Amino acid sequence: MNGQVEAKSGVSASSVSFTIQRQTLKRTQKKYHLLQKLINFMNAQNKRIEKLRNIVLLFNEYQSVFAGVAHDSERIATFNQTVNEIIDLNNKLEIPQSIFINQRSAYNARIKRDIKSSIVRAASMAKKLNDVTIENTFAYFITQMRKKPSASLASRAAAVLLDYVGKHAQEAISVGFTQERLVVLNQLAEDTEAIRVLTKEHSDLRKVDQHRLNTLLSEASMMLRDEFDWLMQDYTETNAVMCERYRMLRQRKKGIPKPETYTDVSGTVTDKNTGEPVHNAKIVLVNVSGMDAVSDADGYYLLDEIDPGSYQLSCVAPGYLPGTEVAFTIREGESLAVDFALVPQAVAA
Repeated sequence: MNGQVEAKSGVSASSVSFTIQRQTLKRTQKKYHLLQKLINFMNAQNKRIEKLRNIVLLFNEYQSVFAGVAHDSERIATFNQTVNEIIDLNNKLEIPQSIFINQRSAYNARIKRDIKSSIVRAASMAKKLNDVTIENTFAYFITQMRKKPSASLASRAAAVLLDYVGKHAQEAISVGFTQERLVVLNQLAEDTEAIRVLTKEHSDLRKVDQHRLNTLLSEASMMLRDEFDWLMQDYTETNAVMCERYRMLRQRKKGIPKPETYTDVSGTVTDKNTGEPVHNAKIVLVNVSGMDAVSDADGYYLLDEIDPGSYQLSCVAPGYLPGTEVAFTIREGESLAVDFALVPQAVAA
């Protein structure tokens, strides 16, 4: 009979096993590529911050040189303050990957030990009681736990388990729910809920800090490009060594000295009806992590140090309809201008 079914379906056990292995491999590869992408982004960001820190050290070393011009001294003080805040935020956001992996592994082991076996027992009890709905619920938890254990999922599963076992105490004892097991489940339910809440709060705070960090990095890049690259030319004759060290720090790559190249997109955001600048508009490179900017009081924005390639640029602002996404391709060393004219929501209505 089994042979007839197999021949009719045309699917062998070995082919099913191969399909499962292939799907597992694809999921593993996807997780690896996402992690590698995150690591590459963090490494690039750390290099960028290290370059800013070295420029601050250079400015501090030649502080007496700039003291004679109040404007230059004040701008350097502002730049130093911005970079110091960047460094503090970056240190706050960085979590050693090994610590994260160890914590996650230990927690997943606890879920596997304390939750999974209890769900299997509860599913067996539900089947005996002909409770199809709750049996399907436990089957869902088993499937999701196998794919991706999490504090949120464990918290929900433990709550459902405890509620169901409490309603069917006698039947629960028959399938192995001892008093010790119930104590463990109660503790896990409390711990996982606390972890879930703390994780969400921490994640929300990290998003705020990362947004602030991106804004400060954009401001520091604008100050270097629009101010100090020009101001340093006034000190070439009197402090050639300082200017040469600054020029070397501004280069992207080590090696033969060459002019700094900028790959960026900038522009202005205005009200389509009045032509007035739009402040606090958010400009984002679609599907590129950490690449966004906020327009200033003049509606100006700058996305600096973009990798060459093709992108979509979006713009949103409070009180306005989202701007039409702009597709563009940028080459290394190229500066593109992309302006947005937003339509007020009240007018559109």
